Amino acid sequence: MSKSFDTEQLNALPLESVLDSLGVDFLHKKYMCPYGHKRPRSITIKHNKCKCYNCNAFPTDDKFGGPISVVMYMMKADFIEACTWLHEAFNVPYLDGSYSQETARVIPKKKKVEVEYMIFNKDEQCTSVMIKEYISKYASMQDEQRLKMVYTYLYRYALQTEQKAKFGYYKKERGIASNNTYIQTIGYLSQEDIAEVLTLMKKTFGSEDLEKFGILKRKEDKLVFAFNYVNQGGLLVVPSFDLYTDMVTGFMMRPTHPPQWMKEKGVKELQLSQTSILKPLPFGLNCKMLRENDEFFFTEGHPDLCSIPGNINSQIKRAGIASPGTYGIADEALSLFRGKKVILVYDQDFSGQKAEHGYHTLVYDTVKAQRLEFLDTKDGRKKFKEKKKILLEHNSQFETSFKMGMRQKLVLAGVKDIETLTWNKSWGEDINDLRINCNLSMVFPDRSAS
Repeated sequence: MSKSFDTEQLNALPLESVLDSLGVDFLHKKYMCPYGHKRPRSITIKHNKCKCYNCNAFPTDDKFGGPISVVMYMMKADFIEACTWLHEAFNVPYLDGSYSQETARVIPKKKKVEVEYMIFNKDEQCTSVMIKEYISKYASMQDEQRLKMVYTYLYRYALQTEQKAKFGYYKKERGIASNNTYIQTIGYLSQEDIAEVLTLMKKTFGSEDLEKFGILKRKEDKLVFAFNYVNQGGLLVVPSFDLYTDMVTGFMMRPTHPPQWMKEKGVKELQLSQTSILKPLPFGLNCKMLRENDEFFFTEGHPDLCSIPGNINSQIKRAGIASPGTYGIADEALSLFRGKKVILVYDQDFSGQKAEHGYHTLVYDTVKAQRLEFLDTKDGRKKFKEKKKILLEHNSQFETSFKMGMRQKLVLAGVKDIETLTWNKSWGEDINDLRINCNLSMVFPDRSAS
């Protein structure tokens, strides 16, 4: 008589370990779908289940695949065969507590490629692309080329609209004048502009691609603008540029009049990109900037980058990049700064400092789930060790983990010259606050705060 499998325990196996054992490729910190794509497509994992949204791989009744269904799908196995494989591979007992073998089968794992660093070729030419010259070839282009065409069209339109509202927003809300070089590269779309450009883009590229690239979304069987809930004011269009051309690969959209839910949740910007097709570089980074500058400031958001003094009248005196949030720069792009000096000017609050230095997490008391975080600084590490010592003395169980900050990531990417710029929080928590509070000279004493 055959024994019954403990399917609950089999489906509770860490899905990442199952995917490793099945030899699923791991790139850019994501598992890649093993089927039906011309270029790698990532699979989404949540609640120990996975799905490929490009080809609907690993289908089950609840739309996501757990360990059993993943094995069935990849090994073309039936339910019993999949359970047998997992049972033997991971040494999971039958329902009666017995095993078919004493130890788990040893399955060699594929080596994970954590980061595929980008290399900057200084000899490659920076190309300016005229969209109208390539429209006739659009139908024969690959998705990556099409995405650049669509995004670049939208961006260039946003530069040709009436810009008074944009300049007024940055002057009034951020204290940044219209002669700021970075501000001049940001586009603007009013509600009327959005309606007009969408009409033009539907005729030029088709609604299907606009949906694929995230500009349109389906709502009640209709295609509407992805950010249609922003129905007052306009959108500031902050571009990410291709490395060797002036084409656009993604955006951060910042509403001048955000809806209430954005205010309540502290959401400032909305991302428009398709990272499964093309990962955008941060705002401020392109071929020209890498060639002409040996020093780069890293900021958390584009208002901070625009607030750094000296960058006016179409000149960049202090080059930098703006991350959309504390962890918005892809690790792969950090290697582009090899041989450069990087100055970190993240926010002075705890969140910004965690992103800058990295941090240790300590979780204890399983009942109350107490969680503490310590910066990876001399003082932070000291406090972390002291707390662990106390817990050990009381025989308390605890778990620790570590998340790298930008400093560690830059070192791993081969960047050797890294500086951290800090200041008194009373002057302002971030660079833009320093500008608004007229305290930029306290942090940048060698240049006027223009």
